[in-house]
Amino acid sequence: MRLLSPVMMLVIATIATPSNAETDNTPNASVLATVQAFSDARARFDAARLGQLLTPDYVEVSPRGEIDRRPAVLGFYAADRSSTVPHMVFSTQDVRRYGNTAIVIGSIEYTLSAPNGATVRRTVRVTYVERRVGGRWLMASTQFTGVPQTEAAH
Repeated sequence: MRLLSPVMMLVIATIATPSNAETDNTPNASVLATVQAFSDARARFDAARLGQLLTPDYVEVSPRGEIDRRPAVLGFYAADRSSTVPHMVFSTQDVRRYGNTAIVIGSIEYTLSAPNGATVRRTVRVTYVERRVGGRWLMASTQFTGVPQTEAAH
């Protein structure tokens, strides 16, 4: 029984110790709030707000496949460069957390006006990588990948 007692205590301690997700009452809400704030700042061309949401070593792969580091991204979203951004709808396909790192995979759908007056719907798949720094989730990396249109989508 003496040997069983330490083993049982270990099992009980493991069960009683909350996981990272359990210590956060809404484990994915804060991660998804960062995605939303990031998207809102981009849509408003609010480089100051974006700067508050990015890690110092932030890097993204743009929809064109270019690798852009934090200074280039903030420069692109400067207020004097703002332009009209189409309405975008974000949907989440997957959220995973690994300690102080979170990965969100989602898609963004938007509609553009074509030169002939018609509208064209586009979809971009996005992978967001966040890192918890000082108790806040910050965007560490993003990758935007265009989803090819099928003939039925035209």
